[in-house]
Amino acid sequence: MYNLVVLCHVIGMAMLIGGWLANRDRIIPLVLWGARIQLLTGLIIVTFQEMGIGTYAEPDHMKIGVKLLIAVAILGLAETQARKSPPVAKLVITMGVLALLNTAIAVLWAAISVP
Repeated sequence: MYNLVVLCHVIGMAMLIGGWLANRDRIIPLVLWGARIQLLTGLIIVTFQEMGIGTYAEPDHMKIGVKLLIAVAILGLAETQARKSPPVAKLVITMGVLALLNTAIAVLWAAISVP
């Protein structure tokens, strides 16, 4: 079950970043749903980690907190800009950059914080 949720999380990331790269001037439904999937599956992954399911490492609460703040900002920007006509281009770009940053944090945090 854990691996299925991780797969959905990666698919959400692909939807979010891929949709943004394809349409940097507006928020398409693919991006909006990708942001929603990312937040929901991220919370489920953390829940599994807290229960000791699917991973042998203790959850890094600082990393989780940082990623959660960024994910909420991404979803907030996606939701607000999807409803604006026309959307504010700088905010759409900011949302995409935050999505890339959140992905980089997910991949690089452990590598950087190893003593």
